[in-house]
Amino acid sequence: MQPDHRVVVSNHALGAVYSDLAEEVDRCTLVFKRLQAVALPPEESVAFIQRVAGDL
Repeated sequence: MQPDHRVVVSNHALGAVYSDLAEEVDRCTLVFKRLQAVALPPEESVAFIQRVAGDL
């Protein structure tokens, strides 16, 4: 494998799917970047989870 070879892995309940197709890697990279952009910082994530867990 070349150092710049990119692979995406999608884990699920029955195993995982691997792909090195550039289109799929690019699409997954874009989705991950969008998720990162809207995600709470770690400290706020912990507080949110604790708050929601307290409501259960």
